Amino acid sequence: MIKYAGGCLRLDLLKYKEEYVTYGLGLVYKGTYLAYQTAFDKRFSRLSPGKVLLHYLLIDLKRKNYKKFDFARGYSLLKKEFTKKKSFQYDVYVVKNQAIYIYLKLINIMRRLHISLIGSKSSYDSQYLFKTL
Repeated sequence: MIKYAGGCLRLDLLKYKEEYVTYGLGLVYKGTYLAYQTAFDKRFSRLSPGKVLLHYLLIDLKRKNYKKFDFARGYSLLKKEFTKKKSFQYDVYVVKNQAIYIYLKLINIMRRLHISLIGSKSSYDSQYLFKTL
């Protein structure tokens, strides 16, 4: 997949004792790295592999003159540890039913208000999508 992505994808892996413990998949374009997906092996959680990988990733991106690192969508304690900046991304709704559009828009507004005004340890969109209002 990365081979055919035309330089727009970056995959970073971290090993511990010859075993892969975490990965990060990012989109790269014009000096910006967008963190798309990360995961780690829970057996190694005490080592904070995601933080270690992110640390080395940031060093490498700086060395390669990237201008922006974007954590992408969502809110988490990890992101808060690395920056206090936050920005909202655009949402696109493609629906035929106006009631569904309004429902999705209201859920998104509630989620953003909750994060902005109250704060959150992490973002769980499903708590708004499937909870009775």
